[in-house]
Order: sequence, then C-alpha cells, then structure tokens
Amino acid sequence: MAEEGECASIARQIADGRDLAEQLGCRIIEVCIDQGVSAYKARRRPGFDRVLELVRGGVVGIVLGWHFDRLCRSMVELEKLIEAAEQKSVMIHTVNAGPLDLSTSAGRMVARILGSVARQESEHHAERRRRANDDRATRGEWVSSRRPFGYLHDGTLNPLEALAIRESTRDVLEGKSVRQVAREWNSRGLITTFAGRQWQPTSVRRVLLNPRNAALRVHRGEIVGIGNWQPIITRGEHEALVALLADPARRPIGPFEKKYQGSGVYQCGICESVVKIHITNRRQSYVCPSYHVRRHQAKLDDYVDSRILHFLSRDADSPKYYLRSIDVSRLEVDQELLRSRLDEAAAMFADGKIDRHQLSHATSKIRSKLVQLNAQVQLAKLTGGAVNGSVSLLHLEEAWRRVPAEARGTIIRQTMKVSIKNAPKGQRGFNPEFVEIAWRDESCKMKEASE
Repeated sequence: MAEEGECASIARQIADGRDLAEQLGCRIIEVCIDQGVSAYKARRRPGFDRVLELVRGGVVGIVLGWHFDRLCRSMVELEKLIEAAEQKSVMIHTVNAGPLDLSTSAGRMVARILGSVARQESEHHAERRRRANDDRATRGEWVSSRRPFGYLHDGTLNPLEALAIRESTRDVLEGKSVRQVAREWNSRGLITTFAGRQWQPTSVRRVLLNPRNAALRVHRGEIVGIGNWQPIITRGEHEALVALLADPARRPIGPFEKKYQGSGVYQCGICESVVKIHITNRRQSYVCPSYHVRRHQAKLDDYVDSRILHFLSRDADSPKYYLRSIDVSRLEVDQELLRSRLDEAAAMFADGKIDRHQLSHATSKIRSKLVQLNAQVQLAKLTGGAVNGSVSLLHLEEAWRRVPAEARGTIIRQTMKVSIKNAPKGQRGFNPEFVEIAWRDESCKMKEASE
C-alpha cells in the first residue's frame, strides 16, 4: 500500500511494489492506496483498514509496502498491524526497509522503533510546515489549496466572478436576500469552484462572507492582517456584510424575501386592513387578518397586473402621468447617496465608532429607503423611457415579470389602491367584480371612467 509523499509518487510506489512482488515470487491479490490522507492528522485510512481486513481474514500471507512509514502512520496503527500479523503469521516486506517478522519479539521491537522514528519525522515536518504558514500569513501572502470563487489560482481576479461578488455584496446590503442572489447566479451560468455545482443560499453566503474578498489574510480561523492581493470589495463593505449576515439573531440565509406582491399591499374592503398571504393545502390566498375576505393569490395578482399593465401601455393620458413627475437621473443620484451612506456606516463599524446594533439599525433604515427608490426607478423604466409615446403590452409584461415581488408591491401601492370586497355566499371562482381598484391620480380615474 502507499500514500502520496515526498519520496515518490503513487504510481512510482506501486511500480516498485510490483517489482518487489516479482522478485519474491508473490502474487498480488489487491493494491490498497491511501492518497491525500495526512500523515500527521489522526484521520481514518480506508486503505489501511482494508489491509487489516485482509490480514485478519487470512487472505494474504505477506504485506508489501514501499516503506514502513508509508504502511503505518501512527503507533496506534502499528499496534493494530502487529496484533493482526502475529495472530495470522503474516510477514511484512517493504521496498526500502526490507522484511519484518512481526511474529517474533525482535521483529516487533524493530517495527516499533521504525514507527517511533516515522512519527517523530512526521511531527517535525508538521512543525516546519506550521512555521512556514505562520511566516506567509505574517507577510500577507496568497495561499489557497483550491481556487476560491472570485479569484484565479495565482490570486489575480476572475473578472466575471469578482463582478458577481461586488454587485451581490451591494445588493444584499440594500436588502436583497441571499436566496435571490443564488437564483441570479445560477441563471447567469455561474457555478461553484468546488465540484462545479449550482449555487445554494448557504454556499452563496459562505462566498460573500469570505474575508479574502476584502484582501484580509486569515490564518487559523482569524484575520491576521492585510493580504497582498487585489480586493474585490472594501473592508467596510465586508464588515457591514458580516454584521448583517452573521448576526445570530438572523436566519442563516439572510433577510426575508417577499414572494407575493399583494401581501401588505392589498386591503380588505370591509376593515381596510392590509391582507397577508395564507397557505393551506399548497394553495396561496390573500386573507384579511380578521378573515373578512379571502381571494386566490395567483388569480388576484394576475388581475391587478393586467390592470396596471393595460394603463401603462396606453397613450399620454395613462398612468404614465406618474412617470413625468419622476426625475430618473435625480433618483439614481439619490440611490448613490444612500449607497454612500451604507459605505460610511460600514466604515464606522470597521473603525469601531459604532457597534453592531447601531450598524444594523442604520443600514435597516437606509435599505428601506433604497427599496422605495428602486421601485420608483423600475416603474419609470418599465416603459423603456417612452414617456411621451405608447409602448407594447408585451414589452411591459416581460419587464414587469423581471421586477422583484417587493418592488412590484411598492409600485402598486404608489399607483393604485386595491380593495378586496366581500363576495356573496355561494360565489365560486374568482370574480373581478368583487375587487375594487382606485387610482391615486385623478387623471387616471377620469381615463378609466371614459373607457
């Protein structure tokens, strides 16, 4: 059997073992390999376990190895092999150390001496390796056993992946859920650097929280300094993201993601309370908190969508009146100002000027304002900038579907009031007559009345 080491490759060790078997006139029954298993860490070795199984079962009469320290990597393993070989009178023969008869006291003594020497060499090698790793960490050098998402093996940026991390960091700080980021990365064809799998919320969260993204050197689980590679995000952004996602009071996958546009937006026509989503037997319905009204979620959303898209696709008398009052460039400037405030809050947290609670409170208020601004900008852009002319309904439908549910709800709340009226007993199926839509602008009401 063999294990990957400094003296020879696995293939070379196997070849040497076959040559030894031919010299001794032995027939090889099975080749057992433990590749990539540390010689120092006490990990289970399937190859060694298989050797013990063959010896204890009396299947083999001799065990061949490249070197004795390749065969037994600890004194515990050695004693197991001695016990099994002594009971079955099995010989041990290695390419470099020759034969060992473990059925005799002299053979067992030599084996234990060789085992002790091998263990000391392994521990000494581990000490040198730890010292070298400490030195590299102090100098902030790039070290990675496998390629991390966002970087290449040599520590240079992977442009496409780095852009995804940079954009998603800002999006999450502005309120987007980690689950939604995972869906977006999958839709863009991005895959994990480990096994090439699709993204899950947990794997996205792990990538976004990696201090390496901010060029922070981590050693033995702690940040020990600044790395000598190019950062993807600032340290302030990283600290803010850690405060947001690593807070024990939060759910592991990040902030709540609104899935239904009418939840908290549509109103009960009797008590005027906003309705909430209610799921029974896999059926989603909008329900008044006092149970005055109940409507099928998908059918009501489709009806509301058809009304708002119908008006947005009309001419200048349609609700595009709302777009004329929106200065998109000004809103985008406001968005950047709010993002700058997020960066400032993150920097203050990183410098210790505010604590985690203060950072969470500040970012929560800023993210709430950003959601409203984003909804207004998305509403203005739904018509592709054609404020003074009509646009196709198909174009609007495609654009509307791309808007997140929370933003659609904000747009609906800003443009209309949706009230669910109480339907008479015996009424089956969805009937739009029992849904009242009131536009918040008088020109829209007049337009609707004239049609």
